[in-house]
Amino acid sequence: MSFLDKLFPDEVSDNKHTNIADSTQNKPEEKSDIKIVKPKPQVTFNNSLSNHDKRVQLEEKMASLATEYSSLRGSLKKTLFAERDEFQSSKNTTEQKIADLTANQEKYSKQKEALLAEDDADLLEKLESNKQQLLNQTELIEKYQEQNNGVEDELKNNNDDIKEVENAIESNKQAESNLSEEIKNETDLKKMYELMEKQKKSVAHLYEDREKLSKSRDKLLKKNEELTSENQQLLNNIEEATNISTNIKKQITQLDTQIKTNTQKRTQNISQLENQLSIISKELNNNKNQLLSINKSIKSLDSKIQETFNSNYLVRDVSFSTKKTYAILQPSNDKSGQLTKEIYNYISQINKSKALTLTNLENTDTILPEGKIFNLYADLQFSSKPTEKRVSIQDRPDWKTLKNENETKILDQSDNLLMTVHFKNQKISSIDYFTDEHLNKTNIYNQDGILSKTKFYTEKETIDEETYYRTDGSTVLTKQFESEQLTSVQLFDEDGLQTNVFSNEYQLAKWWITNIKKDYENLVLIGDPTDDTFKNMSSDKELNIESLVYLENVHSNIGRIRALLHSKPIINDILVTTQDDLQSIEDITDRDINVSVIKKPDYEANSAKLPNSLI
Repeated sequence: MSFLDKLFPDEVSDNKHTNIADSTQNKPEEKSDIKIVKPKPQVTFNNSLSNHDKRVQLEEKMASLATEYSSLRGSLKKTLFAERDEFQSSKNTTEQKIADLTANQEKYSKQKEALLAEDDADLLEKLESNKQQLLNQTELIEKYQEQNNGVEDELKNNNDDIKEVENAIESNKQAESNLSEEIKNETDLKKMYELMEKQKKSVAHLYEDREKLSKSRDKLLKKNEELTSENQQLLNNIEEATNISTNIKKQITQLDTQIKTNTQKRTQNISQLENQLSIISKELNNNKNQLLSINKSIKSLDSKIQETFNSNYLVRDVSFSTKKTYAILQPSNDKSGQLTKEIYNYISQINKSKALTLTNLENTDTILPEGKIFNLYADLQFSSKPTEKRVSIQDRPDWKTLKNENETKILDQSDNLLMTVHFKNQKISSIDYFTDEHLNKTNIYNQDGILSKTKFYTEKETIDEETYYRTDGSTVLTKQFESEQLTSVQLFDEDGLQTNVFSNEYQLAKWWITNIKKDYENLVLIGDPTDDTFKNMSSDKELNIESLVYLENVHSNIGRIRALLHSKPIINDILVTTQDDLQSIEDITDRDINVSVIKKPDYEANSAKLPNSLI
């Protein structure tokens, strides 16, 4: 039953709709248990009731209504922001699509331009060069052929001359044979001598002619050899030039084929790119139109959120991640640890995982939450073998004691103050030692009575040095002071060797948190922004740690909180205690911000402000 049903039970209508559903009119209808009513102008009471009783009933109902309204307001806020997140997610996706499409459009356009600029100039130049080479080889072949034709004609003529000379030689030999035959056939010796005498000149002429013919034939044969060699060389040249021409023709064919293939491939690629660009253009237009629609829906939701929650800016819950480790740094103003415990419980509940608790405070009555705790001084001073020596004060006959509540003063017989013993829960917590009435040293003990720290003072009773001890009695840390200002912090190992030196308290805390970070990835530090340690850690660029601030009593410190929201680094995530604190931030913020309330009270007078549309 809704809070209005409780007040006006007879006016329930299941079929009415409010403006809350306007932003989801394009979504599938969801079932809801909320019933919308038409309120009556007034509440009727039993006439027997006094005005006092009526007023009490009205106040009780108003308190109940405010509590339920606060719950409904929170549910509405989560629903509106969930719906806005859906649109924002769609917007991010669409914007990424537009960015990808635009990048592809630019890439494909450049590819198209590059293809259009390609003209195979190198291949065409090479083709023209090969054609010129082919022409040159063709002309060379023709030249060799023409030369060879002349050589072959000359060789033919020379062969004819050789045959002619050889025929003449044969005729000469035949004439000689005929003369020799005449002599052989003459039987008369006298006539034979006369015939020989008569042929003597003819034979001489025959030998002379034969010698000339032989020389002429040798000359012609030599020329024939030269012409044959020249003919063969020309034929070789023609063959070589022909082979070169054949190879050039092959290259020309290959180049021509490659140019045609390249042209065809470019044409196909350009066509494909144009198709892709056309598709991208359509998708871009669709996504841009979709983005306009999404932005319009987001703007409408923003207006509804701002109107409903009385804020010009969006204030939503802090988003937590199970992939992160949240560590709460106990603020210096939370000595009891109650605030730290409340933050711990909230983080553990909302994030479904245990948070870490960090503290660099010493000697407090802190009751820290359960779970993993990192205590700077307690961890440094821990020893697995603590000393059995415990503090105790033995009475001496020459001492006087003055006992007060939680304090005992010890004096000598001359009433000079020797020491002041302080008690806590009936145990010695510290002892101040005096010399000539001047404080020179203070021993501080833990709850087990083991010496924890010694403070040494100057003659003017100002702090000079502090020494911290492990529970086994060894020195672990010393602090040096000048004019009450810390100048040096020194760490020692169990053997008494110095391991680290720091110039101030924060450097010690930084060393501490740095070692913690090594074991925890994605560490988020939660703390009070007015706490010096947290403020230094969250702004330390070298430390580079994510932070989440916690603000208390915002409504009582508006001026300080306003200044804090404008400080750097910019604070975007805030934890607060009450709904009033949340409302105060909603009222003063000048930007979108994330704020979560760690306490959920039943009712607060200022926690249920109605939106303007319901007033």
